[in-house]
Amino acid sequence: MTESIKILQIGLSSIKGGIENCILNYYRYIDKSKIHFDFVDIYGDGLAYSEEIKNLGGKIFVLKNFKKHPINFIYSLNKILKTNSYHIIHINMLSSANILPAIVACFHKKTKVFLHSHNSNIPKGSIRKILHYLNIFILRNLPAEHFACGEKAGKWLFGNNFSKENVIPNAIDIHLFKKNVVVRNEIREKCNFSPKDIVIGFVGRLCEQKNILFLPDILKELRKKRKNYKMLIIGDGELREKLIKKLNDFRLKEDVYLAGFQDKISNWYQAMDLFVLPSLFEGLPIVGIEAQISGLPCFLSDQISNEIKITNNVKFLPINNAKDIWVKSILNYDNCDFTNNQISNLWNIKISASNLENKYFKALNMKNLAQREI
Repeated sequence: MTESIKILQIGLSSIKGGIENCILNYYRYIDKSKIHFDFVDIYGDGLAYSEEIKNLGGKIFVLKNFKKHPINFIYSLNKILKTNSYHIIHINMLSSANILPAIVACFHKKTKVFLHSHNSNIPKGSIRKILHYLNIFILRNLPAEHFACGEKAGKWLFGNNFSKENVIPNAIDIHLFKKNVVVRNEIREKCNFSPKDIVIGFVGRLCEQKNILFLPDILKELRKKRKNYKMLIIGDGELREKLIKKLNDFRLKEDVYLAGFQDKISNWYQAMDLFVLPSLFEGLPIVGIEAQISGLPCFLSDQISNEIKITNNVKFLPINNAKDIWVKSILNYDNCDFTNNQISNLWNIKISASNLENKYFKALNMKNLAQREI
């Protein structure tokens, strides 16, 4: 076969979140002489990393928001699929609340469909949660192959029969996260942190799922013990203003640097002394992998799958009425065993990208003969 396998990626948004970072990491390192990605913007408001996608050779199809214009969406997506003859449609999902893209894709019987779970729950009381449970049976019975960022995320969306062999890990370029004192000092100076400050880092969307309003509670109590605790928060989202208000109410605004979204995220981990992620639920957050590979002590919610523990740098902590536990653990982190382990090749994007190529070839009953040197 001389032409490349054509993959259509669906499910990315304008936010530089976990799905967007995961798929772009793979696109950067996948062998583009064999695999070609195009993308569909199903929300109609642009895709994160759109310029890079185009520079890498990908085309972006912009459709009207599929939730507001379902008929137009069905027509437009069908037209794209009929016109471009994709071999595989790769649909990235946070739940089964909106399965219209998957249903449309599965009507094209000559095209393989990958359903890829990136999450393991939905916020309580959400309409999305009701829709998820209404649609889950339909989703699980569509003629599609099931993949996930981790085993927990796979079983949550597809059921207990989900195979561990179908995990597509949130892999990264591990070489970008090596210690760099020069970068550390530059970022800390930018944030107005002193060399004696202990900087607690967070990376993620400022939303309910990430339990973002828990962070000021932790910092307030820590600073009662030691005044040199600071916080670096990277990301943006719908709870930004509430977070700022709470920081102001606690008189912590000067002790927190809100960096917003950042492209060279590996540089920002350099400025941190430890990492926290008190999420209410997760699939397998890529930021937890990045923080560990950066060598940071990591304090994670016990609602996150223990699949994320790839080094000894992790402590899992409860989140229900557990502020004191987090504070005590962070205060005592110098006494914890945070010895680095050898990082598994599973998390090396160069190797995982080659493995994903093989999954695409296998789905098409083809053999990937020209293996790359890693």
